Amino acid sequence: MQNRLQAVLGPHESHYNKDIDQPIKHGNHERKIITMKKLFRSERDRKFTGLCGGLAEYFGIDSTLIRLIAIIVALGSVGTFLFVYVIASLIVPSDRSGSFTDNNHYYY
Repeated sequence: MQNRLQAVLGPHESHYNKDIDQPIKHGNHERKIITMKKLFRSERDRKFTGLCGGLAEYFGIDSTLIRLIAIIVALGSVGTFLFVYVIASLIVPSDRSGSFTDNNHYYY
């Protein structure tokens, strides 16, 4: 099965292109790479569970700002936010690689 896929698509390395906007040509076919952002709990930027650090990396903002917003919301929500935070920390997976450069490429 893998050999058949490689015969159709070519070797994996020929499809890798860091420039997402550029289509990849392989024979008569042209493919675009779509990189999908995923939400993870951060292993590098964590205080408790890494959820705020992961949200900051996902949205591309400073984690201190996310933490300040979380504290303000937690104080105003009378415990509801703490429940949501714990549930989200259980659901959102941990980033084992330590960064978001894990090459999640999808072709169409």
